[in-house]
Amino acid sequence: RDGQTRIAAWYLWVRGSDTQAGSAFENASTHGLLQLDNGEIWAATEAGGAAVMDAQLNVIGAVRPKPMEIGGNGAAQRVLAIAQTVDGTVWLGANNALYQFNRERRQLKVIPFAIAHEWQFFAGSEGTLWIGTQDGLYRLRPGATAPVHVAQKGGEPLGGVIHALAEAVDK
Repeated sequence: RDGQTRIAAWYLWVRGSDTQAGSAFENASTHGLLQLDNGEIWAATEAGGAAVMDAQLNVIGAVRPKPMEIGGNGAAQRVLAIAQTVDGTVWLGANNALYQFNRERRQLKVIPFAIAHEWQFFAGSEGTLWIGTQDGLYRLRPGATAPVHVAQKGGEPLGGVIHALAEAVDK
């Protein structure tokens, strides 16, 4: 319930598929789970968007990014990463953009970000959203309009495939 706990795998089966057409769990494969600070569990789904569940894994809603706002083709946005930042907003990384939602499941912002196919998110304690990709490490600071490629000490972008992110306490 700390907003940081996340389980991720290439395909994670949370529960069985739903037979109802248009269900967020039409395909039960997920790319990540996140328990929000309000207790809801959001599952980043292969079918597009995020299924919203209660603690007993009953689907109580769904969040579906609106791709047309950035020139998308209207297709379901396969969610690849999910995190909640300290301000309480939830970020979904899907296909070609970052989508920001509030706790009430309303989409607040869309930021184009067509960098890589696989992403990892980490919400830093100071509010920064860290984004690990197949093209290196990016960060989105609070209030920023676009992610910035993190540079190495010499100024070169930090490249390589980022599979995991964590935060260390400085001493």
